[in-house]
Amino acid sequence: MITDRQLVIDNLEDKLKAFTHAVGGELTSEADFVISNDGITVFQEGGLFKDVEHYHMHIVPRFKGDDFQWVEPDIDRSAIDFASLEEKLRDALTGREGAGC
Repeated sequence: MITDRQLVIDNLEDKLKAFTHAVGGELTSEADFVISNDGITVFQEGGLFKDVEHYHMHIVPRFKGDDFQWVEPDIDRSAIDFASLEEKLRDALTGREGAGC
C-alpha cells in the first residue's frame, strides 16, 4: 500500500512506479485464476479525469459479452464478498512470492 498518497503516476518515483505496475501485473494474472474471467482491463485516470486525489490503479475483470463501459455501476455491492476475494488474491500473491515469481 502506498501510504504517502501521490496525486498522479507522473509524480511517483521510478522505483515506486515500477513496483506498482509489477504488483498490478501479478494481480491481473492471479485474477485470471481466482475469478476465471476472460480478460482484464487495467487503467488509471489522471489530470482532469482523476476521480480521487491520489494515484490508484483500476484492475477490472472482464467477461465475454460484458459490454464493459467505465461508469459507476448501479449494483448492490453488499452482495459481493470483497473480503473473501481480497483473501484469495493475497493468498495467490503470497504463493507466487515463494515460487520466485
